[in-house]
Amino acid sequence: MESPGDLVLDRLLSKLEGDSKVTGITHDGSGLALWPFIRHQTLFYFAFTKRNFASVGKGHSATKWQVIRTLIFAVWKNAFILTIKSKPIWIVNSGITNVKTGNKYFNRLADYFYQVKPNDTIELEETAYGMHSLPRIHREVYSHLSIRILAKVLSFFLYRSEGIGVQPQVDRLFAALEERLSDEEYDADFLKNLRHELLAKFRTILAEYAIYKFLFKYGKPKILLVEDASYGSKSHLIKAAKDLAIPVAEYQHGQINHLHIAYNFGPSVGKSSYVNFLPDFFLTFGSLWGDMIQLPVKKVNIGNPHLAESVEKAKGITKEKIILVLGSGTNSEEMIDLVLRLAKRYKSMGYQLIFRPHPLEWATLDSVYKRVLDEKIAIDTTSNLYNSLQRAEVVVSELSTALYEAKAFVNKVYIIRNYFAESFGDESINLFPILKANAELDLAGDNKAGESNHQLWERNWKKNYEEFIRSVINSNAKSTL
Repeated sequence: MESPGDLVLDRLLSKLEGDSKVTGITHDGSGLALWPFIRHQTLFYFAFTKRNFASVGKGHSATKWQVIRTLIFAVWKNAFILTIKSKPIWIVNSGITNVKTGNKYFNRLADYFYQVKPNDTIELEETAYGMHSLPRIHREVYSHLSIRILAKVLSFFLYRSEGIGVQPQVDRLFAALEERLSDEEYDADFLKNLRHELLAKFRTILAEYAIYKFLFKYGKPKILLVEDASYGSKSHLIKAAKDLAIPVAEYQHGQINHLHIAYNFGPSVGKSSYVNFLPDFFLTFGSLWGDMIQLPVKKVNIGNPHLAESVEKAKGITKEKIILVLGSGTNSEEMIDLVLRLAKRYKSMGYQLIFRPHPLEWATLDSVYKRVLDEKIAIDTTSNLYNSLQRAEVVVSELSTALYEAKAFVNKVYIIRNYFAESFGDESINLFPILKANAELDLAGDNKAGESNHQLWERNWKKNYEEFIRSVINSNAKSTL
């Protein structure tokens, strides 16, 4: 039976991407499609915001010193140094996935790929919460902020020649959206504000596109690995690479399924020039993930480096009588009630209950989770989730990436089957027992770490990655001779 989420997303994709009336509108001067830059916001509004699913809170704000240090780093390790580096593998990654190791930061996604081929790889890293996490463990990390700053300056010179030039195409796009969404209920200001936002930022997008083409032309990468490549906001980076015949791959960073708005597209997308704004390859954690999505690119099963390495390190660690509850930030009040109920029920049995909210909620713990703090319940805000999973005997989680990751460390992993899970879950959640309404857990049996399902987590990630890089670079070299 279809879930409410299935019905909503199928309807939206059929309306907006059933043909090229929306997806095919491009800027005359650059050839950039306009829809990718507002796609995620549009689908998120109708699939989440309008249906009253909460979004997680904002992260920590940068201090003045952190901002200053980030600006210094952006000058010292600016992107234009990459034009003289001439390394074959470029990783364009986010800074939000950095974790502190000792007194330095390690990126739990990009740095594993870097470590496989350190002499051939550089990273172009985005800021997170307005700052770079410094110092970084690896030296070959450069600031994407330097591109943002220069593009902002250049955008002022593009105002007369390009800024107004895009308005007719923007008008066509939003006329098409209004027509296709005419029978949907939505705030009258939603499309108006989105149109204003696109017009305001398009000059900067054009400047960034020109900078990317310059960097790729003179830096001569042979492949790009781009985090979040399918979301749309980096479509100009992808097109700049494809203009120069540079293949682009996106590596999976979290839970995906047939209801994830960034990884499912309507029928017109794979048959049109829209694929020029999507990566060529999607590197999955395992076959199950790629099979569930409608993303018209080639899927390659690589594995989950951070998970695989952490599971190996966890062997022999003794489990403690800990019930770890993982929140996703979608329904804080419901989660608070559950945490209090579990703590009350299992404290007398000698279990410690630890609650780990979504990391983007950590900045608002005192206000959002006051009732939990008042009951002296431990809250986990350590940067490395896997360290917490290694110790726990039981995990209770909302639908999230962490739910699946927990299965590699813990035998007893329970899913909270709420409206969010029913709306955005898939058949894979049947891997987990459901937490009963009375919060009763089965605590009998052994406490050994759970076996990872190979469809979820492909084995031998290093070998898989090396083979992928070698095959793509060799194939692309032959095709460009």
